[in-house]
Amino acid sequence: MNDLNYYETDTKKGIRYIKEALKSNATVPLTVTGSSMMPLLKPQRDIVWLEKCDVGQIKKGDILLFERENGKPVLHRVIKIRNDVLIMNGDALSWAEQIKKTQVIACVKNFERNKKMFTCDSKRVMLWDKLWSVTRPVRTIIRKVRSLLTVKKR
Repeated sequence: MNDLNYYETDTKKGIRYIKEALKSNATVPLTVTGSSMMPLLKPQRDIVWLEKCDVGQIKKGDILLFERENGKPVLHRVIKIRNDVLIMNGDALSWAEQIKKTQVIACVKNFERNKKMFTCDSKRVMLWDKLWSVTRPVRTIIRKVRSLLTVKKR
């Protein structure tokens, strides 16, 4: 991995920096700032390592950085592919959104937690992805039950 400074951003300037760095095949570290990819990626703790990706090689389960129509950068997982359209979902979310492959900025190949590196295609992370994706239809119910249990404990 290239020796780049950690770069936290949700700004257009930061996205331009990331796009420029990826053009030279750099690997770009980005601190996770949102909570939509919890529990796999936690904000302000985990760092994703972004790499240039071939949109033709994107597969279900990949975590991508993409730019919404409004210019906002988002880090979500591919849950379905339909020709040039990707169906994306944050692990903590019960809804999904469609994007065009042209909106993809980068792929996450690794992430860092507490100075330990994890590879997204490792057996451990892939098992987590499979188990978590199975719960997608019932996550809302799980959250409601969990919040009820939390309220009762108080």
